[in-house]
Amino acid sequence: MTIMPFVKWRLEALLAELSISRYELAHAMANESSSEKSRLTQLYRLKDPKNVSLQTLADILSALHDLTGQQFTTNDLLEYTREQAALFESEAQK
Repeated sequence: MTIMPFVKWRLEALLAELSISRYELAHAMANESSSEKSRLTQLYRLKDPKNVSLQTLADILSALHDLTGQQFTTNDLLEYTREQAALFESEAQK
């Protein structure tokens, strides 16, 4: 069995921990160049993303700071693991 790296998206869990809705986050992310509706659509698409742009990560981290006053990093949004990849592979073989 080959173990491959896996990065897990933690935004949903983090929002739940902070009691922040996607709507509140989208509102905090909205600016002159993007509407609240387009940000909310973007956040729904990010429920289980395959890739995320660096700008989107920066926008999310900035909005979380604005909402909570706390400093967040990419480590709060992304979790690296090897075990998950092994489980993923074994499920694919079934």
